[in-house]
Amino acid sequence: MSGRVMRLFGVALLGAVAAGFLAVPVLVVEGESQRWVRPMLPGSSFCLEFLHSVERTPVQDCFRVSWKGELVLMRTIYSSYGAGLPAEGKLTAGQFVLEHNKTPIPELVVRVSPEAQLQVGGTRVSLTKLAPLAGTLRLRVLRPWHLLFGT
Repeated sequence: MSGRVMRLFGVALLGAVAAGFLAVPVLVVEGESQRWVRPMLPGSSFCLEFLHSVERTPVQDCFRVSWKGELVLMRTIYSSYGAGLPAEGKLTAGQFVLEHNKTPIPELVVRVSPEAQLQVGGTRVSLTKLAPLAGTLRLRVLRPWHLLFGT
């Protein structure tokens, strides 16, 4: 192949890689002054973990990233019945698991408590590192160009 053909091939390959990067959704967690970003392939999941404010027992809300770039609540896992906790979960290995109807959620706003954590793959992030106690965080899925050019 000639040098010109190789350069054109290289430019085309670089363009395809850049376009692929711009298509991969990212999970964005935003506080008043901090932003945490993590690439999330469609179908991948993450969980919010916290202690229930009344029962003081652990709760996990697990979400999946949809192909449309939305959050989808998949299940809630908890260890006790009580005020504000669902009564219809299925008992599995000593915990209640409530499967949700998988309705897409455009964004989620949460209040930060001392024990609240975000678990994405093998990474755990304390929400208090992203916002002060009782502060709020906004979770949503964006495409990288939204971060580059504003949303």
